[in-house]
Amino acid sequence: MNEKFDAFLMEHQDLYEKDLFDSIKERGTSFLEEEIIPDVFMQIYDAIGILPDDKNNYLKFLKLLKQRYVLEKNILEVGCGILPRLGVYLSKQQTENGTVTVMDPVLGE
Repeated sequence: MNEKFDAFLMEHQDLYEKDLFDSIKERGTSFLEEEIIPDVFMQIYDAIGILPDDKNNYLKFLKLLKQRYVLEKNILEVGCGILPRLGVYLSKQQTENGTVTVMDPVLGE
């Protein structure tokens, strides 16, 4: 496994329900070798800096958003998951105006 990944899990295990945590721990960084990375894993890989740019859907979506919209506005990201990685990227784009609010209805249950 990866030391960064293991350290993240130890520090943040309370974020995940037991079954999901066990699955994350079991699969580890194995999805980095796959073409498709499930969102929960992609969030973790990105948060700890081991997600390659060519597999980073957050960067790909950010590029599309920047081409079509002005990001210096108030933005609501709904369905962000446990780690709102897109929200992090969006907020880094806002240098003068705007805010990013993230929420996931499932997390509020």
